[in-house]
Amino acid sequence: MNLEPTITQMLVPTITILCLCVGYVIKSFHNKQLNQLIPCILFSLGIVASGFLGQGFELTTAIGGGLSGLAATGLYETFRNILHLDEIE
Repeated sequence: MNLEPTITQMLVPTITILCLCVGYVIKSFHNKQLNQLIPCILFSLGIVASGFLGQGFELTTAIGGGLSGLAATGLYETFRNILHLDEIE
């Protein structure tokens, strides 16, 4: 069973960008304990944001929002590795 088309249809770019910005702000605090919670925070934020942007709190919108929040975490890590931001800090 190929889940790729289903997952990509559920991602919401608006929520991903919102979560990417919030995750960047959290990351800038340089708190290790808080940094470990970023995926969980962005997953939860994605669920809440999808409820406000969608037609209410349904299972499919919650899953799409959570996936969008987790996608923001992966997107940040990808940008950091491509731009070699670890060398700058």
